[in-house]
Amino acid sequence: MNQLAVITKKIIILPGRPLFMLDRDVAELYETKTMRINEAVKRNPERFPEDFYFELTAEEFEKCGARLEPQKAAFDIADCDIKNDGRGGRRTIPFAFTREGCNMLSAVLSTPLAIQRSIQIMRAFSSMERSRTSAPDSPPSPLLPNGWQMYELRMT
Repeated sequence: MNQLAVITKKIIILPGRPLFMLDRDVAELYETKTMRINEAVKRNPERFPEDFYFELTAEEFEKCGARLEPQKAAFDIADCDIKNDGRGGRRTIPFAFTREGCNMLSAVLSTPLAIQRSIQIMRAFSSMERSRTSAPDSPPSPLLPNGWQMYELRMT
């Protein structure tokens, strides 16, 4: 499968939100840890306004393929993370990066790989946006499952 198709599968559509990618998927594409992506955002807040990234709500996170119980959210999130970093996995609800946020991350990370991946990510977002606007009267086409949904399918 080509890189554009791989990236396109990671882009998520939720009603009322712009197209976005989860922080762990962006980290995977940039070949770094999710923690490093989120640190870059915290260290450069002026580069990441609200329309570049946002934190999902528990309900939105659930729609992305995770199962959460409000009273045990921190523990259940860890069960949904595909890659275990040795500490039991994810402890917080993920951040979501829009097209602009993904692009800004490449500038902050400033590695040759980040620059190349940013170009590929921009093309994938453009492709998704074109497909969403090309036929406004037709029902949305079914999307392939994202990474967490694939993990859930493997676990059942």
